[in-house]
Amino acid sequence: MSVTEVLNAVLVLALVGFVLYRQTIARPVVVRRQLVLPVVLGVIGIVAISHVDNGKLSATAGEYLGIDLMASLVLGAVRGCFVRVYSRDGVLWRQGGIVTVALWVVSIGVRALVAILASNAGVGGISNAALELTLGVTLLAQNAVIMLRGSRLGIPFAPDGTRRRSRYRSYSE
Repeated sequence: MSVTEVLNAVLVLALVGFVLYRQTIARPVVVRRQLVLPVVLGVIGIVAISHVDNGKLSATAGEYLGIDLMASLVLGAVRGCFVRVYSRDGVLWRQGGIVTVALWVVSIGVRALVAILASNAGVGGISNAALELTLGVTLLAQNAVIMLRGSRLGIPFAPDGTRRRSRYRSYSE
């Protein structure tokens, strides 16, 4: 393993840990915050993919990339169905629980399986390069379902700049 691969693995583990932690804390749903991280990760992933095989992906690499992205999309949407959405202080809040974390573990397992299969098929580079893109896609799908569920309940999104506050304080303080 090269230093770059080790640093990338450490960065990804830190990011996954951060995402899992944030899944379990109650937070107001601010649209901008629901979109920024998935979009940034998506851009990083697309740039990484463009460097695989000098930007000329084989059909097999494309198939594994498609499987990886579809699995990420579906599993993210399913997770979004299990995140608790509710009104607090007149705005939409979200909080994941044990089911959300368990579904993240399933998502990681599916992604690892796809990466192993891609590697065995000789196109493991695409799976490695697509890591940030698939993470962005799964977060975007999850967040979209959460926002849709909140909209259907008629709960407004929190305004930009809203921060998580102690459960014992209100926004009017």
